[in-house]
Parts: sequence; C-alpha cells; structure tokens
Amino acid sequence: MSTLRIFTAPGESPDLLELLSVSAQVGEVASLGELAGETGPAVVLLSRSLLAGLSTEEWYVLPEHITVVTTDSQARAAAERAGRLWGSVDAVSGGGLVRRGWSELDEALEGAFRHSQSLLGRELPR
Repeated sequence: MSTLRIFTAPGESPDLLELLSVSAQVGEVASLGELAGETGPAVVLLSRSLLAGLSTEEWYVLPEHITVVTTDSQARAAAERAGRLWGSVDAVSGGGLVRRGWSELDEALEGAFRHSQSLLGRELPR
C-alpha cells in the first residue's frame, strides 16, 4: 500500500505518528477548508480541536474523495450530520491520542485511505 496521507488538527501529528505502526505522511490543517485543493487520496482525522470553529461551508469544499475518521463523539456527530462519516476511532483522552487501541487506529486509517483511493478510481497497490 502507498504511504498513508493523514491530516490532523495543529499539534496532534506528533501524538499520531508515535501511535502508528505504519508509514504515514501527516499534515496539520487548522480547518477543513484548507483541504479544498487536495487531489490525491487522503484521510482527515477529525477531532474536537479541528471541529472548533468549523463552518457548514467547509464541509461543502472538502473533496468527496477525502475520507473522514473521527476521534470523539462530538466530531462523530458533526461528521454524521454532514453525511461525511467514514469511521470512528474513539482514541482521544485529555487532548492527546492514547496508546490503547493503536492497532485498531492503524487498521481504521488504512481502510479509510484505501476507500479514498477507490473514490478516485485508482488501482490499489498490493
């Protein structure tokens, strides 16, 4: 599989990289609107931090192929309302990702990335 491309809220990427056992390119964005021009497969890990100040319009400019995985119930509810929830990994505690369930996090993010690739009509690497 090609390298996962994941976007998180500012300050969350070090914790995420520490938890992942797979190769990933992690970028930080302050809003979903920053992803409007993304053309490749990607996953946004939506947390309470990234949700703060999120406008309805940002959901409309988020490319359809970018899959949304949430980290908490508040983010999950927002993604469900927007019709963009792909999956959820409730792995946030006290503002930082916790070690519990890291393999599940890998699996969820890999699955979301493969879904993003398929939405772009790309053949999945083996």
